[in-house]
Amino acid sequence: MVTIQQIPLEKIRGKRILVLIDPNIEKAARTLGSLIGKSAKLIVATHVGEPGGQSPTKLKLDFPKELSHTLGLRVRKLHDAVGWA
Repeated sequence: MVTIQQIPLEKIRGKRILVLIDPNIEKAARTLGSLIGKSAKLIVATHVGEPGGQSPTKLKLDFPKELSHTLGLRVRKLHDAVGWA
């Protein structure tokens, strides 16, 4: 398995990379930080549902804010990512 750290800078710099992460931001911060350090343009996706059908309200409200705080960067949230628009 190849890790993010092993991918040459030339293959990542300036590229848009979709990263699917766990809602636990601390687990993803190292990978995201490494990609940001290599000048990648990140699109971060996560799931909002929880096992057993519990309400994901807290996750929806806090995730972008917590990710911004952890990374020290502005994170924008898309409210809808379905369709052509």
